[in-house]
Amino acid sequence: MDITLLDKAEIQRVFETLSESGNVIMPLAPAAWTPLYGMVIDRYGIYWNIMQK
Repeated sequence: MDITLLDKAEIQRVFETLSESGNVIMPLAPAAWTPLYGMVIDRYGIYWNIMQK
């Protein structure tokens, strides 16, 4: 699943919420194509790509 948000604080909140009892694959960090990007698997096994627009 992909989530793209504008607000950096909201991205961090969503990432932390999905990370609870989950597994961080890639911590939030700048990437070549976006100011902020991270990957997490939530507690239900769903993969999330979270990025800043």
